[in-house]
Parts: sequence; structure tokens; C-alpha cells
Amino acid sequence: MKGNLELIGVYRYASGSSLGQSFTKFAYRNFYQGLSKLELKADNFFVRQSINITNIEDTYDVGALGAYVNEYFNPSQRPDGSGWFTDYASAYLGAILEFQQLLMLQPEPMQTVL
Repeated sequence: MKGNLELIGVYRYASGSSLGQSFTKFAYRNFYQGLSKLELKADNFFVRQSINITNIEDTYDVGALGAYVNEYFNPSQRPDGSGWFTDYASAYLGAILEFQQLLMLQPEPMQTVL
């Protein structure tokens, strides 16, 4: 063969734990990533091989996990009609009624002083 012939090899490895955010938050625990590349180059050709190996099996969607924990602790709706949704709606409507009654007790409308 005429010309220069070059063999290049690269290996990279990374590991750790991290948090990421897209539409929801993700907890990446004990992940690793490995990249290896081997390339043979000459003036008139090249051959390249690369492989990327990633392990993120210990990854959690924190938003969904929180929703499942919340649903286990206090379900949205139980067969008897109770649950966090009923509690929330009752508290919200009760606060609106209290605010309405407070407005009715005012002797005159509030005025702005300049």
C-alpha cells in the first residue's frame, strides 16, 4: 500500500447518578455508559467501527412514582365516595362559600383611597 495508514482506537467510560428533566423529572441512579471506536484510515479509504453501551436500568420517573405513592396512601376515589379528590373539592367549595359570606357581611364595598 502506498500512502499513510493510520489506526485509531478510542474508549470512553462514564458512570454516576443524576437528575434530568423533560416533561417530568427523572432520577438516573447508578448508570454507566461506554463508547469504543476503532478506525483504520488511509489516503483513499477508511473503515470505522463504533459501539455505545448504556445501562440506565435503575432510572425512575419521579413524577409518576410520586403519583403512585400518593394514590397508594390516599386514593383519588374509594368505593364509598371518599378520597383525596372529594376532600379537595369539599375544601375548595367550602372556601368559596366562606369568601362569599365574608363579602356579604361587608357594610359597603371596598374603596380605593388615592
